[in-house]
Amino acid sequence: MMEQTDFVRSFMTLAAALAVLIWIWWKRLVPANFPSGPSGLPLFGSIFSVGKYPWKTVKKWSSEKYGAVMSVRFAFKHIVFLNTYETAYQAWVKQGSEFSGRAFHAVLGSNSGNHGIILRDYEDVMKSQKQFGLKVMKGFGFGRTTLEEQINDEALKLTSVLRTKVGVPFLLKEYIHNSVLNVITRLICSKRVKSGEESELYNALKLLFTDPADKSMSLIILMFPEVRKLPFLSSIFKRYSSRDKFVHDYLAEQVREHKKTFDKHNLRDFIDAFLFEQMHGHRADRDDFTDKQLVSFCRDLLVAGNDTTRSSILSFILILLHYPEHAEKIHVEIDQVFGKDGMISMKERPKTPFTCAFIQECLRFYAVAPIGLEHKLTETTKFQGYVLPKNTPVNINYWGVHHDEETWPEPEKFDPYRHIDEEGNFVLSRKVITFSFGPRFCFGESLARVELYVFFVEILRKFDVLPGDKPLPSLNDGNVSTLFEPLPFQLVLRERK
Repeated sequence: MMEQTDFVRSFMTLAAALAVLIWIWWKRLVPANFPSGPSGLPLFGSIFSVGKYPWKTVKKWSSEKYGAVMSVRFAFKHIVFLNTYETAYQAWVKQGSEFSGRAFHAVLGSNSGNHGIILRDYEDVMKSQKQFGLKVMKGFGFGRTTLEEQINDEALKLTSVLRTKVGVPFLLKEYIHNSVLNVITRLICSKRVKSGEESELYNALKLLFTDPADKSMSLIILMFPEVRKLPFLSSIFKRYSSRDKFVHDYLAEQVREHKKTFDKHNLRDFIDAFLFEQMHGHRADRDDFTDKQLVSFCRDLLVAGNDTTRSSILSFILILLHYPEHAEKIHVEIDQVFGKDGMISMKERPKTPFTCAFIQECLRFYAVAPIGLEHKLTETTKFQGYVLPKNTPVNINYWGVHHDEETWPEPEKFDPYRHIDEEGNFVLSRKVITFSFGPRFCFGESLARVELYVFFVEILRKFDVLPGDKPLPSLNDGNVSTLFEPLPFQLVLRERK
Protein backbone atom coordinates (compact mmCIF):
# COMPACT_ATOMS: atom_id res chain seq x y z
CA MET A 1 0.00 0.00 0.00
CA MET A 2 2.84 2.38 0.86
CA GLU A 3 4.45 1.73 -2.55
CA GLN A 4 1.19 2.54 -4.33
CA THR A 5 0.83 5.79 -2.39
CA ASP A 6 4.40 6.78 -3.24
CA PHE A 7 3.79 5.98 -6.90
CA VAL A 8 0.61 8.11 -7.02
CA ARG A 9 2.37 10.95 -5.21
CA SER A 10 5.30 10.80 -7.62
CA PHE A 11 2.99 10.66 -10.63
CA MET A 12 0.98 13.66 -9.44
CA THR A 13 4.16 15.61 -8.75
CA LEU A 14 5.50 14.80 -12.22
CA ALA A 15 2.17 15.70 -13.87
CA ALA A 16 2.04 19.00 -11.99
CA ALA A 17 5.63 19.81 -12.97
CA LEU A 18 4.89 18.93 -16.60
CA ALA A 19 1.78 21.14 -16.56
CA VAL A 20 3.83 24.04 -15.17
CA LEU A 21 6.51 23.53 -17.85
CA ILE A 22 3.86 23.43 -20.61
CA TRP A 23 2.29 26.61 -19.24
CA ILE A 24 5.67 28.39 -19.09
CA TRP A 25 6.45 27.24 -22.64
CA TRP A 26 3.00 28.37 -23.78
CA LYS A 27 3.45 31.81 -22.26
CA ARG A 28 6.89 32.21 -23.87
CA LEU A 29 5.47 31.61 -27.33
CA VAL A 30 4.31 35.23 -27.33
CA PRO A 31 6.89 37.42 -29.13
CA ALA A 32 8.58 40.19 -27.15
CA ASN A 33 6.78 43.55 -26.97
CA PHE A 34 3.68 42.04 -28.59
CA PRO A 35 0.08 43.22 -28.03
CA SER A 36 -1.49 41.55 -25.01
CA GLY A 37 -4.54 39.32 -25.09
CA PRO A 38 -6.05 36.21 -23.55
CA SER A 39 -3.61 33.29 -23.39
CA GLY A 40 -6.32 30.67 -23.64
CA LEU A 41 -5.63 26.99 -23.12
CA PRO A 42 -2.27 25.43 -24.00
CA LEU A 43 -2.34 23.97 -27.53
CA PHE A 44 -5.85 25.39 -28.20
CA GLY A 45 -5.59 29.07 -27.29
CA SER A 46 -8.92 30.91 -27.29
CA ILE A 47 -10.72 28.61 -29.73
CA PHE A 48 -13.26 27.64 -27.09
CA SER A 49 -13.75 31.09 -25.56
CA VAL A 50 -14.43 33.40 -28.53
CA GLY A 51 -18.04 32.24 -28.70
CA LYS A 52 -20.43 32.05 -31.63
CA TYR A 53 -19.75 35.65 -32.69
CA PRO A 54 -15.97 36.17 -32.25
CA TRP A 55 -16.07 39.85 -33.29
CA LYS A 56 -18.29 40.71 -30.32
CA THR A 57 -16.11 38.78 -27.88
CA VAL A 58 -12.93 40.39 -29.20
CA LYS A 59 -14.48 43.86 -28.91
CA LYS A 60 -15.53 43.11 -25.33
CA TRP A 61 -12.00 41.98 -24.44
CA SER A 62 -10.61 45.07 -26.16
CA SER A 63 -12.90 47.50 -24.31
CA GLU A 64 -12.65 45.90 -20.88
CA LYS A 65 -9.00 44.88 -20.64
CA TYR A 66 -6.60 44.80 -23.56
CA GLY A 67 -7.09 48.04 -25.49
CA ALA A 68 -7.63 48.93 -29.14
CA VAL A 69 -4.70 46.80 -30.37
CA MET A 70 -4.76 43.29 -28.93
CA SER A 71 -3.88 39.74 -29.84
CA VAL A 72 -5.85 36.51 -29.71
CA ARG A 73 -4.16 33.13 -29.82
CA PHE A 74 -5.76 30.35 -31.83
CA ALA A 75 -3.69 27.18 -31.37
CA PHE A 76 -0.14 28.34 -32.31
CA LYS A 77 -1.35 31.33 -34.28
CA HIS A 78 -1.32 34.84 -32.79
CA ILE A 79 -3.74 37.17 -34.60
CA VAL A 80 -3.59 40.90 -33.91
CA PHE A 81 -6.99 42.62 -33.92
CA LEU A 82 -7.56 46.35 -34.46
CA ASN A 83 -10.74 47.53 -32.78
CA THR A 84 -10.94 51.28 -33.43
CA TYR A 85 -11.03 53.45 -36.53
CA GLU A 86 -7.81 55.22 -35.59
CA THR A 87 -5.75 52.02 -35.26
CA ALA A 88 -7.32 50.54 -38.40
CA TYR A 89 -6.55 53.67 -40.44
CA GLN A 90 -2.99 53.83 -39.11
CA ALA A 91 -2.35 50.23 -40.18
CA TRP A 92 -4.27 49.85 -43.45
CA VAL A 93 -3.59 53.36 -44.83
CA LYS A 94 -0.66 55.15 -43.17
CA GLN A 95 1.40 51.95 -42.94
CA GLY A 96 -0.41 50.22 -45.78
CA SER A 97 2.64 48.79 -47.54
CA GLU A 98 3.63 46.97 -44.33
CA PHE A 99 0.14 45.69 -43.47
CA SER A 100 -1.11 44.58 -46.90
CA GLY A 101 0.37 41.12 -47.20
CA ARG A 102 -1.82 38.02 -47.39
CA ALA A 103 -0.98 34.43 -46.52
CA PHE A 104 -2.19 31.63 -48.79
CA HIS A 105 -5.50 30.17 -47.58
CA ALA A 106 -5.62 26.42 -48.17
CA VAL A 107 -9.44 26.26 -48.11
CA LEU A 108 -10.43 29.36 -50.10
CA GLY A 109 -7.56 28.77 -52.50
CA SER A 110 -8.08 25.03 -52.92
CA ASN A 111 -8.98 25.44 -56.62
CA SER A 112 -7.51 28.83 -57.56
CA GLY A 113 -4.09 28.46 -55.94
CA ASN A 114 -2.07 31.66 -56.05
CA HIS A 115 -4.27 33.25 -58.72
CA GLY A 116 -7.09 35.77 -58.78
CA ILE A 117 -6.79 38.88 -56.64
CA ILE A 118 -8.37 38.33 -53.22
CA LEU A 119 -5.92 35.65 -52.04
CA ARG A 120 -2.78 37.03 -53.67
CA ASP A 121 0.03 38.36 -51.54
CA TYR A 122 0.89 42.05 -51.82
CA GLU A 123 3.23 41.93 -54.79
CA ASP A 124 3.59 43.43 -58.27
CA VAL A 125 1.20 41.03 -60.02
CA MET A 126 -1.53 41.72 -57.46
CA LYS A 127 -1.02 45.48 -57.88
CA SER A 128 -1.14 45.38 -61.69
CA GLN A 129 -4.20 43.11 -61.70
CA LYS A 130 -6.02 45.39 -59.29
CA GLN A 131 -5.18 48.39 -61.46
CA PHE A 132 -6.67 46.56 -64.42
CA GLY A 133 -9.80 45.70 -62.44
CA LEU A 134 -10.24 49.32 -61.36
CA LYS A 135 -9.86 50.47 -64.97
CA VAL A 136 -12.59 48.09 -66.07
CA MET A 137 -14.90 49.10 -63.21
CA LYS A 138 -14.29 52.76 -64.00
CA GLY A 139 -15.60 52.11 -67.50
CA PHE A 140 -18.79 50.99 -65.73
CA GLY A 141 -20.27 48.81 -68.40
CA PHE A 142 -19.60 47.67 -71.93
CA GLY A 143 -21.02 48.41 -75.32
CA ARG A 144 -24.14 50.55 -75.45
CA THR A 145 -25.45 49.70 -71.99
CA THR A 146 -23.92 51.14 -68.84
CA LEU A 147 -23.61 49.05 -65.72
CA GLU A 148 -26.03 51.38 -63.95
CA GLU A 149 -28.61 50.64 -66.63
CA GLN A 150 -28.00 46.89 -66.26
CA ILE A 151 -28.51 47.11 -62.50
CA ASN A 152 -31.75 49.05 -63.02
CA ASP A 153 -32.86 46.37 -65.47
CA GLU A 154 -32.20 43.60 -62.93
CA ALA A 155 -33.98 45.58 -60.20
CA LEU A 156 -37.04 45.97 -62.46
CA LYS A 157 -37.00 42.26 -63.25
CA LEU A 158 -36.85 41.58 -59.51
CA THR A 159 -39.85 43.77 -58.63
CA SER A 160 -41.79 42.27 -61.54
CA VAL A 161 -41.30 38.80 -60.02
CA LEU A 162 -42.04 40.08 -56.52
CA ARG A 163 -45.45 41.33 -57.68
CA THR A 164 -46.51 37.68 -57.88
CA LYS A 165 -45.81 37.42 -54.13
CA VAL A 166 -47.90 40.41 -53.02
CA GLY A 167 -49.97 39.64 -49.92
CA VAL A 168 -48.37 36.23 -49.29
CA PRO A 169 -45.65 35.66 -46.63
CA PHE A 170 -42.43 34.51 -48.34
CA LEU A 171 -38.64 34.43 -48.03
CA LEU A 172 -36.83 37.13 -50.01
CA LYS A 173 -33.34 35.63 -50.04
CA GLU A 174 -33.56 33.51 -53.20
CA TYR A 175 -34.95 36.37 -55.27
CA ILE A 176 -32.25 38.80 -54.12
CA HIS A 177 -29.58 36.13 -54.65
CA ASN A 178 -30.62 35.55 -58.25
CA SER A 179 -30.88 39.26 -59.11
CA VAL A 180 -27.49 40.17 -57.67
CA LEU A 181 -25.93 37.11 -59.29
CA ASN A 182 -27.20 38.24 -62.69
CA VAL A 183 -25.63 41.67 -62.26
CA ILE A 184 -22.25 40.00 -61.79
CA THR A 185 -22.63 37.39 -64.55
CA ARG A 186 -23.67 40.10 -67.01
CA LEU A 187 -20.59 42.09 -66.05
CA ILE A 188 -18.28 39.08 -66.30
CA CYS A 189 -19.60 37.16 -69.31
CA SER A 190 -22.76 38.91 -70.62
CA LYS A 191 -25.04 36.14 -69.38
CA ARG A 192 -28.04 35.80 -67.10
CA VAL A 193 -28.58 32.57 -65.19
CA LYS A 194 -31.78 30.87 -64.17
CA SER A 195 -32.74 30.61 -60.53
CA GLY A 196 -33.38 27.63 -58.27
CA GLU A 197 -32.70 24.03 -59.20
CA GLU A 198 -32.63 24.92 -62.91
CA SER A 199 -29.17 26.46 -62.47
CA GLU A 200 -26.24 24.53 -61.03
CA LEU A 201 -24.24 27.76 -60.82
CA TYR A 202 -27.01 29.38 -58.76
CA ASN A 203 -27.11 26.45 -56.34
CA ALA A 204 -23.34 26.11 -56.07
CA LEU A 205 -22.96 29.77 -55.12
CA LYS A 206 -25.98 29.74 -52.85
CA LEU A 207 -24.54 26.92 -50.73
CA LEU A 208 -20.84 27.71 -51.09
CA PHE A 209 -20.51 29.21 -47.60
CA THR A 210 -24.02 28.76 -46.19
CA ASP A 211 -24.89 25.07 -46.45
CA PRO A 212 -27.34 24.39 -43.57
CA ALA A 213 -25.75 20.94 -43.16
CA ASP A 214 -22.44 22.57 -42.15
CA LYS A 215 -23.93 24.99 -39.59
CA SER A 216 -21.19 26.90 -37.81
CA MET A 217 -18.57 24.20 -38.44
CA SER A 218 -17.62 25.84 -41.75
CA LEU A 219 -16.28 28.80 -39.75
CA ILE A 220 -13.75 26.50 -38.09
CA ILE A 221 -12.09 25.39 -41.34
CA LEU A 222 -12.16 28.96 -42.62
CA MET A 223 -10.40 30.25 -39.50
CA PHE A 224 -8.08 27.25 -39.23
CA PRO A 225 -7.50 25.74 -42.71
CA GLU A 226 -4.99 23.29 -41.22
CA VAL A 227 -7.84 21.22 -39.70
CA ARG A 228 -9.73 20.75 -42.99
CA LYS A 229 -8.62 17.10 -43.31
CA LEU A 230 -9.74 15.98 -39.88
CA PRO A 231 -12.40 13.22 -40.16
CA PHE A 232 -15.29 15.28 -38.76
CA LEU A 233 -14.42 18.33 -40.91
CA SER A 234 -13.19 16.80 -44.17
CA SER A 235 -16.73 16.34 -45.55
CA ILE A 236 -17.41 20.08 -45.11
CA PHE A 237 -14.20 20.93 -46.93
CA LYS A 238 -14.99 18.49 -49.74
CA ARG A 239 -18.46 20.00 -50.24
CA TYR A 240 -17.01 23.50 -50.35
CA SER A 241 -14.18 22.53 -52.71
CA SER A 242 -16.54 20.67 -55.05
CA ARG A 243 -18.88 23.65 -55.38
CA ASP A 244 -15.97 26.03 -55.79
CA LYS A 245 -14.54 23.81 -58.53
CA PHE A 246 -17.90 23.90 -60.33
CA VAL A 247 -17.76 27.71 -60.32
CA HIS A 248 -14.20 27.60 -61.72
CA ASP A 249 -15.22 25.09 -64.42
CA TYR A 250 -18.24 27.19 -65.41
CA LEU A 251 -16.07 30.28 -65.81
CA ALA A 252 -13.38 28.37 -67.71
CA GLU A 253 -16.06 27.36 -70.23
CA GLN A 254 -17.13 31.01 -70.58
CA VAL A 255 -13.52 31.96 -71.33
CA ARG A 256 -13.28 29.28 -74.02
CA GLU A 257 -16.50 30.51 -75.64
CA HIS A 258 -15.33 34.13 -75.53
CA LYS A 259 -12.07 33.26 -77.26
CA LYS A 260 -14.00 31.81 -80.17
CA THR A 261 -16.02 35.00 -80.71
CA PHE A 262 -13.54 37.62 -79.50
CA ASP A 263 -13.55 40.95 -81.36
CA LYS A 264 -11.07 43.55 -80.15
CA HIS A 265 -13.30 46.30 -81.55
CA ASN A 266 -16.32 45.12 -79.58
CA LEU A 267 -15.47 44.34 -75.95
CA ARG A 268 -18.61 42.92 -74.39
CA ASP A 269 -17.66 42.30 -70.76
CA PHE A 270 -14.90 41.69 -68.23
CA ILE A 271 -13.65 38.52 -69.93
CA ASP A 272 -13.27 40.35 -73.25
CA ALA A 273 -11.43 43.23 -71.54
CA PHE A 274 -9.01 40.74 -69.96
CA LEU A 275 -8.49 38.89 -73.26
CA PHE A 276 -7.71 42.19 -74.96
CA GLU A 277 -4.93 42.83 -72.40
CA GLN A 278 -3.75 39.25 -72.87
CA MET A 279 -3.44 39.69 -76.64
CA HIS A 280 -2.73 43.39 -77.11
CA GLY A 281 -1.64 44.84 -73.74
CA HIS A 282 1.83 45.94 -72.72
CA ARG A 283 4.25 43.15 -73.51
CA ALA A 284 5.83 43.27 -70.03
CA ASP A 285 2.45 42.51 -68.40
CA ARG A 286 1.16 39.82 -70.73
CA ASP A 287 2.66 36.97 -68.72
CA ASP A 288 0.34 37.96 -65.85
CA PHE A 289 -2.78 37.81 -68.04
CA THR A 290 -3.11 34.04 -68.21
CA ASP A 291 -6.31 32.01 -68.62
CA LYS A 292 -5.88 30.61 -65.11
CA GLN A 293 -5.59 34.13 -63.71
CA LEU A 294 -8.69 35.21 -65.67
CA VAL A 295 -10.82 32.33 -64.37
CA SER A 296 -9.73 32.91 -60.78
CA PHE A 297 -10.21 36.69 -61.08
CA CYS A 298 -13.76 36.13 -62.36
CA ARG A 299 -14.40 33.66 -59.55
CA ASP A 300 -13.32 36.30 -57.01
CA LEU A 301 -15.70 38.82 -58.58
CA LEU A 302 -18.54 36.34 -58.62
CA VAL A 303 -18.20 35.08 -55.06
CA ALA A 304 -17.24 38.31 -53.29
CA GLY A 305 -19.64 40.52 -55.22
CA ASN A 306 -22.60 38.19 -54.94
CA ASP A 307 -22.51 37.13 -51.28
CA THR A 308 -21.80 40.49 -49.65
CA THR A 309 -24.31 42.46 -51.72
CA ARG A 310 -27.07 39.89 -51.25
CA SER A 311 -26.51 39.74 -47.49
CA SER A 312 -26.41 43.53 -47.22
CA ILE A 313 -29.71 44.03 -49.05
CA LEU A 314 -31.35 41.37 -46.88
CA SER A 315 -30.05 43.14 -43.77
CA PHE A 316 -31.50 46.48 -45.01
CA ILE A 317 -34.95 44.93 -45.37
CA LEU A 318 -34.79 43.12 -42.03
CA ILE A 319 -33.70 46.32 -40.27
CA LEU A 320 -36.58 48.22 -41.90
CA LEU A 321 -39.00 45.57 -40.62
CA HIS A 322 -37.60 46.12 -37.13
CA TYR A 323 -37.74 49.92 -37.48
CA PRO A 324 -40.83 50.56 -39.66
CA GLU A 325 -41.08 54.18 -38.47
CA HIS A 326 -38.41 55.09 -41.06
CA ALA A 327 -40.31 53.70 -44.06
CA GLU A 328 -42.58 56.68 -44.67
CA LYS A 329 -39.72 59.19 -44.90
CA ILE A 330 -37.91 56.92 -47.37
CA HIS A 331 -41.08 56.53 -49.46
CA VAL A 332 -41.60 60.29 -49.60
CA GLU A 333 -38.04 60.92 -50.82
CA ILE A 334 -38.22 58.19 -53.46
CA ASP A 335 -41.59 59.39 -54.78
CA GLN A 336 -40.44 63.01 -54.99
CA VAL A 337 -37.15 62.26 -56.74
CA PHE A 338 -37.83 59.20 -58.90
CA GLY A 339 -41.60 58.90 -59.16
CA LYS A 340 -43.24 55.54 -59.82
CA ASP A 341 -41.24 54.57 -62.92
CA GLY A 342 -38.07 55.41 -64.80
CA MET A 343 -34.41 54.71 -64.16
CA ILE A 344 -32.97 55.25 -60.70
CA SER A 345 -29.98 57.48 -61.35
CA MET A 346 -27.06 57.79 -58.96
CA LYS A 347 -26.76 61.45 -59.98
CA GLU A 348 -30.03 62.04 -58.15
CA ARG A 349 -28.91 60.22 -55.01
CA PRO A 350 -27.99 63.47 -53.11
CA LYS A 351 -31.67 64.44 -53.32
CA THR A 352 -32.54 61.47 -51.09
CA PRO A 353 -30.49 62.27 -47.96
CA PHE A 354 -32.53 60.22 -45.49
CA THR A 355 -32.49 57.14 -47.73
CA CYS A 356 -28.70 57.45 -48.00
CA ALA A 357 -28.45 57.92 -44.23
CA PHE A 358 -30.59 54.83 -43.63
CA ILE A 359 -28.36 52.73 -45.91
CA GLN A 360 -25.16 54.01 -44.29
CA GLU A 361 -26.52 53.34 -40.81
CA CYS A 362 -27.41 49.80 -41.91
CA LEU A 363 -23.82 49.30 -43.07
CA ARG A 364 -22.55 50.57 -39.72
CA PHE A 365 -25.06 48.77 -37.52
CA TYR A 366 -25.09 45.37 -39.22
CA ALA A 367 -21.69 44.35 -40.55
CA VAL A 368 -22.15 41.45 -43.00
CA ALA A 369 -18.35 41.03 -43.01
CA PRO A 370 -17.61 41.68 -39.32
CA ILE A 371 -14.06 40.38 -39.63
CA GLY A 372 -12.51 40.44 -43.09
CA LEU A 373 -9.80 38.26 -44.57
CA GLU A 374 -6.54 38.43 -42.66
CA HIS A 375 -3.68 40.62 -43.73
CA LYS A 376 -0.11 39.76 -42.82
CA LEU A 377 2.94 41.91 -42.11
CA THR A 378 5.29 42.18 -45.07
CA GLU A 379 8.15 43.11 -42.71
CA THR A 380 8.83 43.46 -38.98
CA THR A 381 7.03 46.64 -38.00
CA LYS A 382 6.72 49.08 -35.09
CA PHE A 383 3.06 49.87 -34.47
CA GLN A 384 1.33 51.71 -31.63
CA GLY A 385 4.29 51.05 -29.32
CA TYR A 386 4.50 47.33 -30.18
CA VAL A 387 6.84 45.33 -32.38
CA LEU A 388 5.01 43.05 -34.81
CA PRO A 389 7.20 40.39 -36.48
CA LYS A 390 7.10 39.80 -40.22
CA ASN A 391 4.21 37.53 -41.32
CA THR A 392 2.13 38.32 -38.22
CA PRO A 393 -1.57 37.95 -39.15
CA VAL A 394 -3.53 41.17 -38.52
CA ASN A 395 -7.23 41.86 -38.90
CA ILE A 396 -9.64 44.72 -38.45
CA ASN A 397 -12.63 43.99 -36.26
CA TYR A 398 -15.03 45.87 -38.56
CA TRP A 399 -17.98 45.28 -36.25
CA GLY A 400 -15.88 46.56 -33.36
CA VAL A 401 -14.90 49.70 -35.27
CA HIS A 402 -18.55 50.36 -36.12
CA HIS A 403 -19.61 49.83 -32.48
CA ASP A 404 -16.86 51.85 -30.83
CA GLU A 405 -18.45 54.21 -28.29
CA GLU A 406 -15.76 56.86 -28.79
CA THR A 407 -16.76 57.23 -32.44
CA TRP A 408 -20.43 56.23 -32.30
CA PRO A 409 -22.34 57.30 -29.15
CA GLU A 410 -24.85 54.61 -28.20
CA PRO A 411 -23.55 52.26 -30.93
CA GLU A 412 -26.24 49.63 -30.28
CA LYS A 413 -28.92 52.18 -31.17
CA PHE A 414 -30.01 52.20 -34.83
CA ASP A 415 -30.20 55.90 -35.75
CA PRO A 416 -30.03 57.13 -39.38
CA TYR A 417 -30.08 60.73 -38.14
CA ARG A 418 -26.48 60.40 -36.96
CA HIS A 419 -25.61 60.71 -40.68
CA ILE A 420 -27.68 63.86 -41.31
CA ASP A 421 -26.28 67.37 -40.68
CA GLU A 422 -28.15 70.41 -39.34
CA GLU A 423 -29.21 71.46 -42.85
CA GLY A 424 -30.73 68.05 -43.51
CA ASN A 425 -27.96 66.89 -45.86
CA PHE A 426 -26.52 63.38 -45.89
CA VAL A 427 -22.98 63.14 -44.49
CA LEU A 428 -20.85 60.43 -46.05
CA SER A 429 -18.76 59.02 -43.19
CA ARG A 430 -15.20 57.87 -43.76
CA LYS A 431 -15.51 55.97 -40.48
CA VAL A 432 -18.03 53.51 -41.89
CA ILE A 433 -15.40 51.25 -43.40
CA THR A 434 -17.54 48.48 -44.88
CA PHE A 435 -15.43 48.46 -48.06
CA SER A 436 -12.15 48.82 -46.17
CA PHE A 437 -9.37 51.19 -47.27
CA GLY A 438 -5.68 51.28 -48.05
CA PRO A 439 -3.93 49.19 -50.75
CA ARG A 440 -6.35 46.25 -50.34
CA PHE A 441 -9.60 48.24 -50.39
CA CYS A 442 -12.54 46.59 -52.16
CA PHE A 443 -12.18 47.63 -55.78
CA GLY A 444 -15.80 46.58 -56.40
CA GLU A 445 -17.01 49.30 -54.02
CA SER A 446 -18.43 51.53 -56.75
CA LEU A 447 -20.41 48.63 -58.23
CA ALA A 448 -21.66 47.49 -54.81
CA ARG A 449 -22.82 50.97 -53.78
CA VAL A 450 -24.89 51.29 -56.96
CA GLU A 451 -26.42 47.85 -56.44
CA LEU A 452 -27.29 48.51 -52.79
CA TYR A 453 -28.93 51.83 -53.57
CA VAL A 454 -30.79 50.84 -56.74
CA PHE A 455 -32.18 47.52 -55.45
CA PHE A 456 -33.25 48.99 -52.12
CA VAL A 457 -34.87 52.05 -53.70
CA GLU A 458 -36.62 50.01 -56.39
CA ILE A 459 -38.13 47.62 -53.83
CA LEU A 460 -39.30 50.49 -51.62
CA ARG A 461 -40.59 52.43 -54.61
CA LYS A 462 -42.90 49.59 -55.60
CA PHE A 463 -43.87 48.05 -52.25
CA ASP A 464 -44.66 48.55 -48.60
CA VAL A 465 -42.58 45.98 -46.74
CA LEU A 466 -44.37 44.32 -43.80
CA PRO A 467 -43.48 41.44 -41.46
CA GLY A 468 -44.90 37.98 -42.16
CA ASP A 469 -46.77 35.67 -39.79
CA LYS A 470 -43.68 34.37 -37.99
CA PRO A 471 -41.67 36.45 -35.47
CA LEU A 472 -38.75 38.35 -36.96
CA PRO A 473 -35.29 37.06 -36.06
CA SER A 474 -33.17 39.26 -33.84
CA LEU A 475 -30.69 41.60 -35.51
CA ASN A 476 -28.11 40.28 -33.05
CA ASP A 477 -28.27 36.76 -34.49
CA GLY A 478 -27.34 35.44 -37.91
CA ASN A 479 -25.75 32.67 -39.97
CA VAL A 480 -21.97 32.69 -39.59
CA SER A 481 -19.43 31.64 -42.21
CA THR A 482 -17.21 34.06 -44.10
CA LEU A 483 -20.13 36.46 -43.65
CA PHE A 484 -22.73 37.30 -41.03
CA GLU A 485 -26.04 36.92 -42.86
CA PRO A 486 -29.54 37.49 -41.44
CA LEU A 487 -31.41 34.40 -40.33
CA PRO A 488 -34.32 33.44 -42.64
CA PHE A 489 -37.27 35.80 -42.21
CA GLN A 490 -40.71 36.16 -43.75
CA LEU A 491 -42.08 39.37 -45.17
CA VAL A 492 -45.28 40.46 -46.85
CA LEU A 493 -45.33 42.95 -49.72
CA ARG A 494 -48.13 45.40 -50.34
CA GLU A 495 -48.07 47.11 -53.71
CA ARG A 496 -47.90 50.88 -53.50
CA LYS A 497 -50.28 52.92 -55.63
